[in-house]
Amino acid sequence: MLSFPTGITVPVGNILQGDHQPAGATAAVVTFPAKEGHRTIVQNIQWSYDTAPTGGLLTVVSGATTIFSLNVSAAGPGGYNLTLIGGINEAVVVTLASGAGAVVGKLNAQGCSISQ
Repeated sequence: MLSFPTGITVPVGNILQGDHQPAGATAAVVTFPAKEGHRTIVQNIQWSYDTAPTGGLLTVVSGATTIFSLNVSAAGPGGYNLTLIGGINEAVVVTLASGAGAVVGKLNAQGCSISQ
């Protein structure tokens, strides 16, 4: 669920959502593209592996800077309501690393783009 502090309004066109459900042994990736004069805010991440992963990792990268990194050792599902703010004019990439072998990972991320 996305929630915004009082006084902040986000046009519907600036709400972002991505979902990736790749085949086994493949990273799940959601990319929010850069938008001129805007920052991306990631507010919700939901993930799962179909079995316990080897080398499970959840990261959020703004431009070339990692702004969130968390090891994942259980199958899940798991999720986080958070506020991660990307840089101005930078794409934000949310990645659930491959769980190795035939492990299947799924990723859903939500956020918004706000002007600066």
